[in-house]
Amino acid sequence: MGSAPRKHWDHVHVADRNDLRRGSEQFHHLPHEAQDEFEERWRAEVERQLEREELRRRFFKRSVVEGALLFAMLNIVFDVASFWSVITAFVVGAGTGALWYQLRAKRFLCIFLSLPGYFIVRAVSGMPDPFTLLFGAVAFLAVIAAAGTIREFRRGDHSVM
Repeated sequence: MGSAPRKHWDHVHVADRNDLRRGSEQFHHLPHEAQDEFEERWRAEVERQLEREELRRRFFKRSVVEGALLFAMLNIVFDVASFWSVITAFVVGAGTGALWYQLRAKRFLCIFLSLPGYFIVRAVSGMPDPFTLLFGAVAFLAVIAAAGTIREFRRGDHSVM
């Protein structure tokens, strides 16, 4: 069947549509309906960009908090935690979480990005015997791999970038 009748401003070339500005002569030559339509589209695009920026901030914050809490929790559970080692774990975990977000890390990249932080936290808390260090590292890597797997399945974190 026939489509809706085309308005004459529908024929404006796509590149020209991008060049239209509110104050331009070309914009003022368009009918008022077309001007209203363009302004509505511009407002919708601005709103969409603001929503995406808010989502980026929220996902960044969530990633930083995840890293900080995971590192601190693992430091407390698998180590003889001192005040400075817990503070270091929070700071290193927050930095690692920020890296996870920036590099869109998933399971394996989360593990590799977390290893230097793990050894930094271990150095601050004092290296335990090799047995504790080994099994603490295995437990740490398992939890970080689980966090990375969750990041893989959570699509929203990466779709707004």
